[in-house]
Amino acid sequence: VFRHMVDDVSACDHVGCRHFASVSESMFTVFRCAVAGDCNTDAGTPIMTFVSTRHGWGFALLFAFLIVFVTLGIFNVIAAIFVEQVIVGAKTSDMLMRRRRLRDRAFLAGK
Repeated sequence: VFRHMVDDVSACDHVGCRHFASVSESMFTVFRCAVAGDCNTDAGTPIMTFVSTRHGWGFALLFAFLIVFVTLGIFNVIAAIFVEQVIVGAKTSDMLMRRRRLRDRAFLAGK
């Protein structure tokens, strides 16, 4: 989507155009923004400022929403993995406690 917005890179006079010059650079720029949180040009200006001034605030809001959605999704998956491992550990601990109780009952019954 961003690659098609900045269609004629040679006619663009803004530094941010370079980050969307090809599909691979566009993908890398979106990856940098989503994963590393580095949404700046080489000069240090925010890319969202470039996008919003050139194409309106709709694209900037859409992009911000997508970044938040992806970030929350990643954190949700990490939290789910953590909770699942805690539940598995609790079940294993519960089974060990039951085995100990059964061995203790069998040991006391044999005396």
